[in-house]
Amino acid sequence: MRTNLFSTPGNAAITLIILALILWIVPKAGGWLFWDAVWGKQPAAACDAVVERMSGSLPVTDRALATGIARAYLRGRFERCTMEGVEWIFDVGHNPAAAQGLRASLDRLPRAPRTLIVFAAMRDKDLAGVVAPFVSVADGWHVAQGSADRGATPAELAALLESAGARRVATAPDIASAVQAARGAARRGDRVHPAVVVVGHCDDGCELGEARRG
Repeated sequence: MRTNLFSTPGNAAITLIILALILWIVPKAGGWLFWDAVWGKQPAAACDAVVERMSGSLPVTDRALATGIARAYLRGRFERCTMEGVEWIFDVGHNPAAAQGLRASLDRLPRAPRTLIVFAAMRDKDLAGVVAPFVSVADGWHVAQGSADRGATPAELAALLESAGARRVATAPDIASAVQAARGAARRGDRVHPAVVVVGHCDDGCELGEARRG
């Protein structure tokens, strides 16, 4: 590697410039694509442009395109549904940047009478940074342990939230119990945001969704 990348002063300079560009571009691209992304008109326009560009080899009707855009969503990323007059929002963001993006998305919605949050998280995450954007808007929290080995316990989550000034923190032995408790406490018109923080997979998010439907 040294022979190829740093064999001459010119090669060394080019290598350092490329490394600097990578270090500058990757974080910004990650924020644009994931943490700060807002999926709306611009992505829809991009889809339209791609379909138009490929129309010769892969024709798509306007009706099919409109239907696809209307139904497109990422499971566990600001996934919304309404049950018994209560709106539920599912998101598996697991870092402060994702939490701030989620809070921004919530702020764009019409204000609900109350917002309840179901929360489970891995112990090795920046939990204070994840909950911080929601402390001021949540009217109640239902916390549980999402993973037997790495998940923060309900007592640990409750202590963290109470130290941050959160209101009405209730603990549950597992995610299903936390969801059912939130479901019982919610009133028509309320918004329940089950914020399940997972690492690398959606097992806890899927468990939460099943509990909500149960």
